[in-house]
Amino acid sequence: MLPDLQTRIQKVYPEGTICSLDKEALKDVGRDQRIRTALNFVTKERDLLYDIQPFDKPAYNISLTQSGHPEFGAWVYAMDNAAKIRWITEHGGPYPVLWLRVSRVFDYYYLYYNHWKPRGDTGYLDADFRDAPNEHWKENQKTLEDSLQQHGFLFFPDSLASQKTSLVQERDYDSIPDDDPRWADVDFEPPLVDSTLHECLFSH
Repeated sequence: MLPDLQTRIQKVYPEGTICSLDKEALKDVGRDQRIRTALNFVTKERDLLYDIQPFDKPAYNISLTQSGHPEFGAWVYAMDNAAKIRWITEHGGPYPVLWLRVSRVFDYYYLYYNHWKPRGDTGYLDADFRDAPNEHWKENQKTLEDSLQQHGFLFFPDSLASQKTSLVQERDYDSIPDDDPRWADVDFEPPLVDSTLHECLFSH
């Protein structure tokens, strides 16, 4: 683990538990400006739109969509399923969203896609997790990653995401069966276990 990462984790989780998150320690005006500068370059260069989602976690969740497509907020909140399916039919393919997650604990990021498409003839849609839908989006992604790295952000690999850290612990609820009689005790809490870096930097 990078020494600077260890220092940041200890600052953001001062009591060493996942519930001790210090939201004030997540604030960083300089980092936020670097994110917006990187995004503004990419959206202008690649004709994209971006939207930073409301958050209460230690990471920003940012959607990027193609200019000329419905904005993501409109897609989710203003268009009903029939309108979405009609748009997909008229455009001959799914509605793609590139998601960018940027940690507010440390300058790590990762990406994934949603491909919104009809669920057969049910009238519902699914937002499948997939790779870049075509060469155009591969180029969009490369421009985004290049810009992020130029502004000091590091890619967060799966190998690091699953790494455990003793710096932060969390309750191991999954280890206790639902029918365990100890749940009847209002004071019962599962044992503490080491958290993952993904949980510390992105998820809690």
